[in-house]
Order: sequence, then structure tokens, then C-alpha cells
Amino acid sequence: MKRIDFNKDWEFQWGEPSNIPMMPAQKVKVDLPYDFMIGKDVSRDAAGGSGTGFYEGGTGSYTKMLEITEEECDRIHILSFDGCFGNTKVVVNGHMAFRHHYGYTPFEVELDRFLHVGSNRITVTAGNTNEPNSRWYSGAGLYRKVSLLTGEKVHIVPNGIYTYTKEIEGSALQVVETTVKNETESEKSVKLKVEIVEKKTGDVIAETVDFFVIEK
Repeated sequence: MKRIDFNKDWEFQWGEPSNIPMMPAQKVKVDLPYDFMIGKDVSRDAAGGSGTGFYEGGTGSYTKMLEITEEECDRIHILSFDGCFGNTKVVVNGHMAFRHHYGYTPFEVELDRFLHVGSNRITVTAGNTNEPNSRWYSGAGLYRKVSLLTGEKVHIVPNGIYTYTKEIEGSALQVVETTVKNETESEKSVKLKVEIVEKKTGDVIAETVDFFVIEK
């Protein structure tokens, strides 16, 4: 899948967006990573105390528009988050798309069932109010990078390639396991080619080709 930088031109606001249309809110343009907790004042009464640098928690929201053409509706769109602290929810065009409750792990959100041709609103809200929740300063919100993954409906899933050395006796037996997903309405015949390339020279030192059918 193609990985696109999705870190520029987000709008940040404190709290959650209002459900009342046209309700005014103070918003600022930010680029990711953007830790919203580091900008708050410290307090000697902070629940985390010295372990978290006397910073208070809080809730913040990030919003970004995604433009989709009619041709792009036939492709897969996945948001890949390297991390968001703490309790996180992702809303796409007003629909709850995903929840994630651990700030230190990456996660992916499949967007397509919520998207339409034109402008699509993506809002990520992170709540770091349940303190103390760490032994150190954790930060809050989208403190790591975000990518947009796009590809065909028959595609290798994110992080879907796993390789390991099974045995070494003079030469090495390298095993490559690949997870391929079919999101079309019918079975698809697939050709999967795997190459092992020497990094310095670019020479192909091993390759294999497999043909198989994936059910819908």
C-alpha cells in the first residue's frame, strides 16, 4: 500500500467538538506531532505529581479534512496512528469509526465505509484526564505521526509481511509469510512475487512467485 504523510494542517481545539452546528470554538492550526499537554501550566496539585512534571491532564481534539474523488472511492483508505495518548476516539463524518485506549501502541482505522465523494471530516479526540496514569510525563493527544495508507481492494494488509530464518546449514532457509486481503465482491486470482534484495548493490539474491485465489 502507498503511505502518505498525513501530519500537516490539522485544527486543534480544547475539549470535544460541539454537536451544535456553528457553535464557535477556539481553534489553532497545528502540524503533527502535537502534544497539547506540554502547553498547559503546571500545578503543584497535579495528580501525577513530580513523576509527570506537575502537568495536569486534559481533553483535546484534532480535525482534518480528507478530499476523495470518485475514482478514489474504489480504493482502500486506512489511517495509521503511531500513537495517541490517552483514551482516543476517531470520528469520520459524524460516525464513530474507532476507539483506542492505550497511548503507547500504534493502531489503524479503516475509513472507507464512512467516506463519500468530496470533503470528509476526520476528528480525533484524546482524553488524558484519568490521572495518575503513568510514572513519567506521557504527553497527550497526537504526540506521534499519522499516515494515510491507500491501495487496491486486493492488497497486503498493513504490517502484513513477516519473515524469519527457519534454518541455517551452509545456506539459509528464509520464510516469508504474507497476509493478503480481498475487499471486492468476488473471488480474485492473485500473483504474489517476493524478492530478497541485497541492500548495497540492489541485486536480487532470491525470489519466489505464488499464484492463489482469495475469497471475497
